[in-house]
Amino acid sequence: MNGSRTIQIVGGALLALFLVVGWGLGIIFPPSPSSHVVNIDRGMNAEQIGAQLKKSGVIRSRIFFVWAAYLSGKQHRLGAGSFEFTGSKSTFTILGTLLTQKNERAVLITEGSTIKDIAEVLSSAGMPSGLRFESVAKSSEGFLFPDTYRFFESASAEEVIGVMQKEFQEKIKPFEADIKVSGHAEREIIIMASIIEREVRTPRDKALVSGILWKRLAQGMHLQVDATLFYVTGKASHELDKKDLESASPYNTYEHKGLPPTPISNPGIESIKAAIHPTVSPYFFYLSGKDGTTHYARTFEEHKKNKVLYIY
Repeated sequence: MNGSRTIQIVGGALLALFLVVGWGLGIIFPPSPSSHVVNIDRGMNAEQIGAQLKKSGVIRSRIFFVWAAYLSGKQHRLGAGSFEFTGSKSTFTILGTLLTQKNERAVLITEGSTIKDIAEVLSSAGMPSGLRFESVAKSSEGFLFPDTYRFFESASAEEVIGVMQKEFQEKIKPFEADIKVSGHAEREIIIMASIIEREVRTPRDKALVSGILWKRLAQGMHLQVDATLFYVTGKASHELDKKDLESASPYNTYEHKGLPPTPISNPGIESIKAAIHPTVSPYFFYLSGKDGTTHYARTFEEHKKNKVLYIY
């Protein structure tokens, strides 16, 4: 009688333990997240990964996850990346998923790239987000800092934009005081910087052209820059025709005074600095010669002579 009672108690305890462990590991009634994307950073240990998964509702118990990881010897092999968990899965199934290292991609975004350029770079790097990037990033033109980034292959367009916008904010922060005293809003500075980025190459030329363009605006002149038309037509300066130069596009700075409505590229730090700190000069005109050298003129007559000398 006593033996039978003991067996019943032990059996009940084992059943209760099995139910508790099975429930904690998601073997019994696993949790059912509708859809959760969890980002696991490189260097995170099993405890940190478990906490991240528990917070997202992917697992029921962080402690049971850590135990399962250590007992299976997988605690040091869990991959980093952006993982999407859908449907009901046990902790062991999730551990198996995390054993797959998500591939990273080094992505170089050059200064003066547009959101269309960035989309093409992402696609060329094998990132599916490149297909959606242009439509998602439409309002972010100018505010995505050009640099070399490392993204997980599965990173969404929104994640890429977030990283690049954060980098932009970090880079622009040291110039906030200078922007305030410049007499221009930050958005105006970035639009100007985006034009400068597409027009000239060297820091000296950037600052000189910045001075010329701000001066034209101050005097109510048209900017008359080809780069703004290139943004909408894709045509280089020598390809622009009469129809382009007379188009009603708000990016046609031959027809419309003032800055274009948005940045036309994502400028680098030198162009941003040039937009904030323009060089004062007697010049009103400039052009890039066949060899890439920028030539300046005080009057339109001098400018026409430069065209004959350095372009035709």
